[in-house]
Amino acid sequence: MNQRQLIVCEEARQLVADGAHLVDVRTPREYARDALPGAVNVPLQNLLVGVQQ
Repeated sequence: MNQRQLIVCEEARQLVADGAHLVDVRTPREYARDALPGAVNVPLQNLLVGVQQ
């Protein structure tokens, strides 16, 4: 489960087209300034808090 995989933009587009969810882990301020279409903002700090519990 701790695997990371780098994908290129076209692969990401295809994954989203196939039903994948795009999670943007930037801060809400960064997300508001430059959000990707269809992305959901879940700041990384929020994810880290959930993992530590």
